[in-house]
Amino acid sequence: MESESKRLGTKNTTYSIKHKGLQQNKEYDQMDLIELKNIVEKKIRDLLVVFKEDPGFFLSEADVKCYLYSLLINDPHLSRVTPKFKHSDLKKSSKTILVHSELRAGIKPEDIVIIKPASTIDYSSFYTSIGIEIKFNRKRPARKEKSNIVNDIKKLRSESFGYLLWLNWDREIREDQLKRVKKLVKKCRNVKFFYIDLFSQPMRTNVKF
Repeated sequence: MESESKRLGTKNTTYSIKHKGLQQNKEYDQMDLIELKNIVEKKIRDLLVVFKEDPGFFLSEADVKCYLYSLLINDPHLSRVTPKFKHSDLKKSSKTILVHSELRAGIKPEDIVIIKPASTIDYSSFYTSIGIEIKFNRKRPARKEKSNIVNDIKKLRSESFGYLLWLNWDREIREDQLKRVKKLVKKCRNVKFFYIDLFSQPMRTNVKF
């Protein structure tokens, strides 16, 4: 069994993760957001470990997103939380889960979001609490790209907690662009940035394995 405490962080900062699991309370609004955050960070770490050891698992950005999404929805604690779902076009009763992908709840859709826990999720007025954006094998966050890292940071800073992942294995992450992203993230206290550059030798990363 994994130890209760995990370490996930940068060369300058180490984040302590204590995974206690979610309590299935009668009042969903009382669910601890920090517990949600800890579960998400643990699953991000699991993804990063696999990426480092077997990058061939990931041949596209969608592969990375699907892998992390699978880790999250199969978490034994998150999977137990299934609030009622309300939508004006849904003709039958249904439940939902907290983890979703490409769900528009703010400025633009995010790769993965965690909905704010509630006893009932109303599609017309729900809120997200955690957002994750992924970039894969990108040379630079060019503004002319349809989806760029600069815009991702803007989306993530509107969440209670945001996570930006930049994972490359077929090309280096340019140092000037890396510095630019770090500078932007530093201005957002609620956003954490993790990168792995497996193309460069030795590997460049701010994740402590």
